[in-house]
Amino acid sequence: MTLFRKKHTTGSSHCRSDPTRFARTVSGKMRGHLSLPYELRASSTDAGPDSMAPASFLARITASSRAQQAPCPRFGVIGCHASPTSTTLPAEAGGLIPGHSHRSTSDLIQLRFKWLPVGVTCKTTKSTMPYIFRLREPHPHLSHQLAKLQLMEEKMQILVPILHPSQVTTIDVSQLHQDSHTRSVLVKSIHHACQEMGFFQVINHGISKTVTENALGSLSNFFDLPMDQKKLFSSDDISKPVRFVTNSRDSIKLYANPIENWIDLWPHNPTEFRESLGRYAAEVKRLSIDILGAIVESLGLSPTYLRSSLGQGMQMIVGSRYPRCSSSSSILGISSHTDHSIITIILESTSGVEIMDFTDNSAWKSVPATDGTLKVLVGNHLEILSNGLYKSVFHRVVPNPERNRVSIGSFLSLPMEEIMEPAMELIDEQHPKRYKASSLDEYIKLLSSKEEKSYIESLKI
Repeated sequence: MTLFRKKHTTGSSHCRSDPTRFARTVSGKMRGHLSLPYELRASSTDAGPDSMAPASFLARITASSRAQQAPCPRFGVIGCHASPTSTTLPAEAGGLIPGHSHRSTSDLIQLRFKWLPVGVTCKTTKSTMPYIFRLREPHPHLSHQLAKLQLMEEKMQILVPILHPSQVTTIDVSQLHQDSHTRSVLVKSIHHACQEMGFFQVINHGISKTVTENALGSLSNFFDLPMDQKKLFSSDDISKPVRFVTNSRDSIKLYANPIENWIDLWPHNPTEFRESLGRYAAEVKRLSIDILGAIVESLGLSPTYLRSSLGQGMQMIVGSRYPRCSSSSSILGISSHTDHSIITIILESTSGVEIMDFTDNSAWKSVPATDGTLKVLVGNHLEILSNGLYKSVFHRVVPNPERNRVSIGSFLSLPMEEIMEPAMELIDEQHPKRYKASSLDEYIKLLSSKEEKSYIESLKI
C-alpha cells in the first residue's frame, strides 16, 4: 500500500511499513467514524488472479455518523475506512482524475492495495479489512493478458457516493394541506433544502403509479420506433414546440401548457402517447404549482405569490432515454448544468441523477431513485426570485450500466415573455438587489450561444 499524505498521520510507523497491518489498523480504528468512498476512480494497471484485482484509487473522505459502502456494477461492493489527510493532490496521482491533476483539493488520499483478500477479518481487532475491487469472473477463454486489456478498455470507473436517505429532504405533499403547524414544519424543511442542496424529493404527491408507469412506458415505446419516424420531429430550431434530438441520449421536448394548445402537435404514434403523456403533464403541472406555493412561502412570501402567472406559465415536458453504458466515466448522459426553470420535477425509471453538493466542497453526489418519489430541482428563475438565497442546482446524468434509463422532466416557468426578477419583499439595505430582470424568452434566444450558467451569471448585479 502506498499512502500519500501531508499531515494528519493515521496509525503508527510500524503500521505504515506493513500495508496489511496498516489496513487493519485503519479499518479497526476508523470504522463508524468516516464515510468512504467519496469519489472513487479505479486504475487498471495490473490484473489479478481469480476474482481479485488491484485497487489503485483516489477517495475523497468526509466525516459521517457511520461508514458506508458504495455499490459498483462491475466490481461489486467497494468500501474503505481511513482518516482525512493531505489537502494537496500528490504529483504521483497526476492524470488519474482529469481536471484535478496537480490541483489543491480537500481531504484526498491515494491508497494502493495489491491482492488483499476481500473481507478479511483482523484477528486483533475482530474488524473486517477494507473491501477491495471484486471482479466478476472473466470469460474462461480469456487469457490473463486479455483480461488485463479488457479492464484497461474500461478506462476508469468513476464512483460517487450515493446519498443516504437521511441526507435527502423528503416532503410528504399530502401533509402540506393539514394543520398549520404541520405545514410550517414542512415549509422550513423546504427552505433548508433549497438553500443548502438546491433540491428535495416528494412523496404522496397525488400522481398515481398507473399514471407514471403509463407515461414512462409510452415514452419508451416512442423511442423504440424506427428512426425515420422519430426524425419527423427533428429540428435545428430550439424554439420548436415539439423537438426530437438524438446524441448520447434520445430526447423529445413537448410544450404542454395549456395542453389543449399543443397536444395536437405531439406524436400520435404510439397511439397511447398523447393520452399517457398528456395526463402526466397535467398532473405534474398541478403538483408543481402546489409545491411552488410552499417554496415561495418558505421565502416569507404569500403562498399565492406567482400563482396566477404560473397557471398560464410555460411548461416543457422533456422525455429522455439514456442507453445503458458500462463506461459511465467516459460518457455522460447529460453534462453538468442548471435548469432555466423556476423548478424542475423529475420522474425516472432508474437512478442516474447526480447533484453538486454545495455543503460539501461542491462534490458530486448520486441521488438514488426511490419508487413513488419525484425529484424537485431549484432552477435559475427561482434563484433570481429568491435574490440568490436559493441556488439553482448543478446536476448531471450518468447512464446506468445494466439498463436503459427513461426519465420525464417537467420544467415550469413564467409565461415566455413575462419578467422574472427578485421579489421586492426580499430586498432591503442589507440585502440589495443582486439580479437583473429576465424572461424565459431572453434565455431561449441566448441558449444556442451561451452556457446557461454563464447566462445566469451575466444577470448578477
